[in-house]
Amino acid sequence: MKINKYLPKLDHLTWYDKVLIGLTAVLILISLYVYACTCSIQTIAILKQLEPFFLVIKSLDFLCVLMIIIGLFFQTQRVIQIQQLFGLVILGTAIIVASLQFLPNMVNNTNHSRIYYSLLHPQYSIISWLNLLWFSTMGLVNFFTPIFNSHFISINKFTNRN
Repeated sequence: MKINKYLPKLDHLTWYDKVLIGLTAVLILISLYVYACTCSIQTIAILKQLEPFFLVIKSLDFLCVLMIIIGLFFQTQRVIQIQQLFGLVILGTAIIVASLQFLPNMVNNTNHSRIYYSLLHPQYSIISWLNLLWFSTMGLVNFFTPIFNSHFISINKFTNRN
């Protein structure tokens, strides 16, 4: 089938690569959800508490772009598989976080802290949706970059023979 051509093969990844990607997925999922839920909070004291989560999101931005650049220049099977799996992790976590916004209200109307209320009654802001769209796009780019790159390399080899 044609879809098998696009699925990542994980045969060149070691066990610690898979464990590291799994831990990264959990960290990204938690941080992306907390960021999406609390993005509209502007209180300085609360922002100080959420700083580690925001740091993970900023690092993820840089890591997404870095993985694309690494994937363009290093075409080993291990790098390709890590990049594709990383892209799937980012895309999957963005989809999960986007779907969590539609959960039913899990908080009654009693007085709770703003962070607790935001996490259990998610109301994403426009910035949250834009960030989820950005990370979904970065996940797709990271997944498909090795496929397009290998496709263009094979076309280039074919045209250079003639």
